[in-house]
Amino acid sequence: RNNTVILDVFAKPYALLDLQASGNFNAVVVSYQNSKISQEKSAQIIFGAIPAQGALPVSCGEEFKLDTKIKTNRLMNLSYGLPESVGMSSERLKKVDSVAQMTVDSLMAPGLQLLIARKGKVIYIKVKTKYRLMIFMM
Repeated sequence: RNNTVILDVFAKPYALLDLQASGNFNAVVVSYQNSKISQEKSAQIIFGAIPAQGALPVSCGEEFKLDTKIKTNRLMNLSYGLPESVGMSSERLKKVDSVAQMTVDSLMAPGLQLLIARKGKVIYIKVKTKYRLMIFMM
């Protein structure tokens, strides 16, 4: 085992009962539901952008007891936010989007990815592509 493995369970904590062994994981996050916001918040917790704290509300076998707690600190990594939260305008970012679309539509580039961050917050992510890209691994 050469990698750090974090299991994120996007279901009720009782899903932990189905684990054959938890020794393969360095950590377990229970996110409770599989929604876009839950996925985004869980990712931010895992890479340290936002702190986590919580306790299991139920027992799930011998390894996951009722009230098992964890608390992490923010590691000062990038997190997600709205443009207005860092003094930028969502409306003005639409101009960036239109320039990117024009670049791809006029074939000046086959595609591009935009990521705009300010004051530690990712406020804009877009992928633009004219063609579908396929990568084959041998």
